[in-house]
Amino acid sequence: MRIKGIIKILKIRILYLLILLKNDFKKQEGLNTILILCPHPDDEVLGLGGFILRMHDDGRKINIIYLTDGENSGVWDDKAEICKRRIAFSEFVCSNIGINKADIYRLHLQDGSIPHPGQPGFEESVKRIKKIIESVRPDAVFASHYLDYWPFDHVAAAHIAREAVIQSDTRPELWYYWVWAWYNIRPWQILGAKHKNLQKIDISDQLKRKMKLTDIYLSSLTPDGKPWSGILPDPLLKAFKYPFEIVERIL
Repeated sequence: MRIKGIIKILKIRILYLLILLKNDFKKQEGLNTILILCPHPDDEVLGLGGFILRMHDDGRKINIIYLTDGENSGVWDDKAEICKRRIAFSEFVCSNIGINKADIYRLHLQDGSIPHPGQPGFEESVKRIKKIIESVRPDAVFASHYLDYWPFDHVAAAHIAREAVIQSDTRPELWYYWVWAWYNIRPWQILGAKHKNLQKIDISDQLKRKMKLTDIYLSSLTPDGKPWSGILPDPLLKAFKYPFEIVERIL
């Protein structure tokens, strides 16, 4: 297991160097309102915490949709208690950033079972997201990346977001952001033309504040000493300390 962990760390460091070659994200000036889809409470901070802080500092409108309450993190027998804690953490995070409660949406889908295309509940989830998009009228929607292919909720969120944007009357831009992609992607996958639209968001000025938001989710422990949000691999945690975040333009 130690060798496997070292390999993962080396891979993520290689990704770090490769990402440095990618273009800087230049779209912020044209985004006055954004909508962020999170499969679970904590994905917004882990994947886009620095960017959210940048947007808020610039006076932009931020809306967040939590698709699930994160009750299946597997760290405690009482799922209702996990749910309660993770919702509370996300409320505290949003309060710390300055996001209004009225701009937070919760779909309460089952953690671990967000529907994929063709599965029961997929079209209904698309309709619910579409309705929010048409109400909020964001300039861009940000959703977890399909390269986050585990946990599968992240992939399902990507599919739902894409379909909702396509069906919406407002047709905002669609961007995917990395969370688990750091851990799962192979370095050679980002060298080809398929992912030519990957961009890095400089969050060096927001990194310390992002780490404080991350601690809200990860520093509060169950009586067994496990983070309520779940146990994340150390190599993945290292990636969240980098001074940039990764997004890709999809639509």
